[in-house]
Amino acid sequence: MNALGLRLWVYLAFGWRGVSLVLHTRVFIILFRGLPPYWLKGEWQCLGHNPLGALSVFAMLGLLGFQAVTGLFATDAIAFNGPLYRAVPSSWNDTITSWHKLTEWYIYGLIGLHISTVLFYTLVK
Repeated sequence: MNALGLRLWVYLAFGWRGVSLVLHTRVFIILFRGLPPYWLKGEWQCLGHNPLGALSVFAMLGLLGFQAVTGLFATDAIAFNGPLYRAVPSSWNDTITSWHKLTEWYIYGLIGLHISTVLFYTLVK
Protein backbone atom coordinates (compact mmCIF):
# COMPACT_ATOMS: atom_id res chain seq x y z
CA MET A 1 0.00 0.00 0.00
CA ASN A 2 1.44 3.34 -0.96
CA ALA A 3 1.35 6.49 1.17
CA LEU A 4 -1.69 7.89 -0.64
CA GLY A 5 -3.62 4.65 -0.12
CA LEU A 6 -2.72 4.66 3.57
CA ARG A 7 -3.86 8.25 3.94
CA LEU A 8 -7.13 7.47 2.17
CA TRP A 9 -7.71 4.45 4.40
CA VAL A 10 -7.04 6.45 7.59
CA TYR A 11 -9.25 9.29 6.32
CA LEU A 12 -12.12 6.91 5.64
CA ALA A 13 -11.67 5.20 8.99
CA PHE A 14 -11.00 8.19 11.27
CA GLY A 15 -11.77 11.37 9.33
CA TRP A 16 -9.41 14.27 8.64
CA ARG A 17 -8.39 14.59 12.29
CA GLY A 18 -7.23 10.98 12.19
CA VAL A 19 -5.07 11.68 9.15
CA SER A 20 -3.43 14.65 10.78
CA LEU A 21 -2.91 12.93 14.14
CA VAL A 22 -1.89 9.52 12.87
CA LEU A 23 0.11 10.18 9.73
CA HIS A 24 1.72 13.54 10.41
CA THR A 25 3.11 12.87 13.87
CA ARG A 26 6.29 11.27 15.05
CA VAL A 27 4.51 7.98 15.67
CA PHE A 28 4.94 6.64 12.15
CA ILE A 29 8.49 7.94 11.90
CA ILE A 30 9.32 6.13 15.12
CA LEU A 31 7.51 2.97 14.03
CA PHE A 32 9.55 2.68 10.87
CA ARG A 33 12.92 4.11 11.93
CA GLY A 34 13.62 4.18 15.66
CA LEU A 35 11.43 1.59 17.33
CA PRO A 36 13.93 -0.33 19.49
CA PRO A 37 15.25 2.60 21.61
CA TYR A 38 11.73 3.75 22.46
CA TRP A 39 10.69 0.18 23.05
CA LEU A 40 13.47 -0.94 25.32
CA LYS A 41 14.46 2.21 27.19
CA GLY A 42 11.01 3.59 27.98
CA GLU A 43 11.75 6.97 26.41
CA TRP A 44 8.34 7.51 24.81
CA GLN A 45 7.28 11.09 25.59
CA CYS A 46 4.38 11.74 23.19
CA LEU A 47 0.70 11.56 23.96
CA GLY A 48 -1.14 8.34 23.22
CA HIS A 49 0.15 4.83 22.78
CA ASN A 50 3.82 4.08 22.43
CA PRO A 51 4.84 2.35 19.18
CA LEU A 52 4.34 -1.13 20.61
CA GLY A 53 0.93 -0.08 21.91
CA ALA A 54 0.06 1.21 18.45
CA LEU A 55 0.93 -2.16 16.97
CA SER A 56 -1.25 -3.78 19.62
CA VAL A 57 -4.15 -1.51 18.64
CA PHE A 58 -3.72 -2.49 14.99
CA ALA A 59 -3.61 -6.17 16.01
CA MET A 60 -6.82 -5.78 18.00
CA LEU A 61 -8.58 -3.99 15.13
CA GLY A 62 -7.40 -6.67 12.72
CA LEU A 63 -8.58 -9.50 14.97
CA LEU A 64 -11.96 -7.88 15.54
CA GLY A 65 -12.38 -7.32 11.80
CA PHE A 66 -11.40 -10.93 11.10
CA GLN A 67 -13.85 -12.09 13.78
CA ALA A 68 -16.65 -10.08 12.18
CA VAL A 69 -15.96 -11.36 8.66
CA THR A 70 -15.64 -15.01 9.69
CA GLY A 71 -18.85 -14.66 11.71
CA LEU A 72 -20.70 -13.95 8.48
CA PHE A 73 -19.93 -17.48 7.28
CA ALA A 74 -19.81 -19.37 10.60
CA THR A 75 -22.33 -21.70 12.17
CA ASP A 76 -22.80 -23.10 15.64
CA ALA A 77 -24.31 -26.29 14.14
CA ILE A 78 -27.32 -26.05 16.46
CA ALA A 79 -29.46 -22.98 15.96
CA PHE A 80 -27.61 -20.09 14.34
CA ASN A 81 -25.92 -19.59 10.99
CA GLY A 82 -24.16 -16.51 9.74
CA PRO A 83 -25.99 -14.51 7.07
CA LEU A 84 -23.59 -15.71 4.34
CA TYR A 85 -23.46 -19.31 5.56
CA ARG A 86 -24.92 -20.72 2.33
CA ALA A 87 -22.56 -18.70 0.11
CA VAL A 88 -19.64 -21.09 0.63
CA PRO A 89 -19.34 -24.90 0.56
CA SER A 90 -19.92 -26.91 3.74
CA SER A 91 -16.24 -27.82 4.12
CA TRP A 92 -15.34 -24.13 4.08
CA ASN A 93 -18.05 -23.39 6.65
CA ASP A 94 -16.42 -25.82 9.07
CA THR A 95 -12.98 -24.30 8.48
CA ILE A 96 -14.22 -20.72 8.82
CA THR A 97 -16.18 -21.62 11.96
CA SER A 98 -13.03 -23.10 13.54
CA TRP A 99 -11.11 -19.89 12.68
CA HIS A 100 -13.93 -17.83 14.19
CA LYS A 101 -13.85 -19.80 17.43
CA LEU A 102 -10.03 -19.73 17.62
CA THR A 103 -9.86 -15.98 17.06
CA GLU A 104 -11.93 -15.48 20.21
CA TRP A 105 -9.03 -16.75 22.31
CA TYR A 106 -6.54 -14.44 20.59
CA ILE A 107 -8.84 -11.50 21.37
CA TYR A 108 -9.02 -12.56 25.02
CA GLY A 109 -5.22 -12.78 25.07
CA LEU A 110 -4.80 -9.26 23.70
CA ILE A 111 -7.35 -7.90 26.16
CA GLY A 112 -5.51 -9.60 29.03
CA LEU A 113 -2.18 -8.28 27.78
CA HIS A 114 -3.63 -4.78 27.53
CA ILE A 115 -5.07 -4.85 31.05
CA SER A 116 -1.88 -6.27 32.54
CA THR A 117 0.21 -3.63 30.77
CA VAL A 118 -2.01 -0.83 32.03
CA LEU A 119 -1.75 -2.21 35.57
CA PHE A 120 2.03 -2.50 35.22
CA TYR A 121 2.40 1.10 34.07
CA THR A 122 -0.03 2.33 36.74
CA LEU A 123 1.49 0.45 39.69
CA VAL A 124 5.16 0.02 38.80
CA LYS A 125 6.11 2.91 36.54
